Amino acid sequence: ARFETALRRYSEENFFYIAHNYLGPVKSPFHKPQVIARLSLFFGQEQIQNRMVELLDSLDLEILSLLSLTGAIGAEEVIDLLSPRHDYATIFWRLSSLQTRLILLSEEGRLSFNPLIEGRLRERCSLSSLLGDLGGTPIEQPHLSVEFVRAYLSLVLDEQRFGFRESHLAIFPSFAQEQLRHLIPL
Repeated sequence: ARFETALRRYSEENFFYIAHNYLGPVKSPFHKPQVIARLSLFFGQEQIQNRMVELLDSLDLEILSLLSLTGAIGAEEVIDLLSPRHDYATIFWRLSSLQTRLILLSEEGRLSFNPLIEGRLRERCSLSSLLGDLGGTPIEQPHLSVEFVRAYLSLVLDEQRFGFRESHLAIFPSFAQEQLRHLIPL
């Protein structure tokens, strides 16, 4: 139902572009709920869902891993958070591609996983997709949890700056200064 609701909210131009891409030409007169039902059946097929997930590349997984951590956020926030590693145009066009491929849906200005394949997408998400291969010899580090990463990303969005600052000690009181320096090295 959430998939169909999201499709109903798409502009006519975007909706018919997607319908034409996946179902072929949509003949007039048409009944939008019937086209939505056809799209739902199409994207509900296991072989289609498998193919959608198989075609994800490393940048797709980086974006999806970010959204897995942050929850639904706007495209501009995704671009802001990934801008240290990728340029604006690259992220913008990839977000557009993920939406056209219906991997991501835009719901009230926020990007979220297509609910038909959300479980499969979350299985592919990881911190290594988001942070990259850190290489080197593993050393014992302070615990890095999803909650900590979410809190840090919230700080980055709010402050528009990366890296450790003394003020973080007040925000994360359960961490010693040296632990925070290891967790937030930039």
